[in-house]
This record gives sequence, C-alpha cells and structure tokens, in this order.
Amino acid sequence: MYKFLTRKEHDAFYAQQMERERLIARVNKLLPSGDRRSQVYRAVDFAAVSDFINFAARSMLDYCSEKFKGLDIAVAWFEHVESGKCDRPVFIDEFPAAGWQSNSRLWVRCDMPLEEILFTIAHEAHHCWYGRGPGLKFPYKTHAEQWEAIADAFARGALIEIVENRRARDESFAIRGQAEALCPPRQRTATRNKRPVQ
Repeated sequence: MYKFLTRKEHDAFYAQQMERERLIARVNKLLPSGDRRSQVYRAVDFAAVSDFINFAARSMLDYCSEKFKGLDIAVAWFEHVESGKCDRPVFIDEFPAAGWQSNSRLWVRCDMPLEEILFTIAHEAHHCWYGRGPGLKFPYKTHAEQWEAIADAFARGALIEIVENRRARDESFAIRGQAEALCPPRQRTATRNKRPVQ
C-alpha cells in the first residue's frame, strides 16, 4: 500500500492503475472464461490508509448516517494486488471491484481516486439501508438494476454535497486568509486604568 501525503498525488497514481484494470476487464470480456486474467484483492489495515482518505471517508459516513437514520456502518479497506503476490486474498474476481457491503460493514477499495472512494461509500451505504427497508419487497436477485440505479443516484447527490461543502469551506478559509493578509486585524492597544485624581 502506497501512502501519499496529498490527494493530488494519490489520485494521479491510482487513476492510471484503475484505467489499466478497466482495460484488463474489457479484454476479459472478449476471452473465453478459462483464459481470463483474475483480479486479486487483499484487506488493508486502517492505519495503512492515508489520513486524508480516512477523514474524507468519515465525512461521507457521517453524511450517510444522517440521511439513513439509525444506520450504524463502518468501513473496512481493501486494495488490488498483482496475482501471485498475496497469500491471503479477500476475494478474486475477473472484473474490477470498487466495494461491497456485508451486514453493517462496507468494504471499499482504498486504491482509487478519492471521489471514487467517496462515491463507493455512499453507494454501498445505500445498499445497506435499502436492503433493510424498501428493498425487502424487491430482492436484489430479481431487481438488481433498480437497486444499482437508485444507489448510484444517491451516491452522486452525496458526492456533490460533500465535495461542494468542502470546496465552499476551503474557499471561505482562503478568502479569509487573503483578507487577513491584506488587512491584518487591528491590535488593541494596551490601556491603563486611569483613576480620577483626588
């Protein structure tokens, strides 16, 4: 697991990796099942994930918990590894995976661009909530397209709110910082208590 200090470095590196995996998936669709190349994934410890990812994930989890009252969920991280380099994989598939949910745990890849990580958290949180409520009438096996479409719509909205709120907050900090640099706050001059002369 690579640990990046900035989001820009993280996103640039993993955007290339995701593109490579998508290319492998397109090739896999064309090959017979015995010749397909497997995608291998392993679990990643919370401490091994960059702080800015854990912080952003916490923000998205808080947002989802607020929207889905009473939903208690946690994130577990996993990452893609080259086949043959992992003794205990979490799972193996022929096509790239971004995440899945089991009970109240959301398994999310930490080796994706940050916005894809946040989108996946919201998407899987929606599945978790929907499966306990409205989805009981519409099982996933027979209504998978409906489940996915609704979860995607929720995740897009959640991502916009989280990203826009962060941008607005960052802009307000930047504007305040510029204003203070141009016009520093006035220092109050020290005053002495003056007593009337008797």
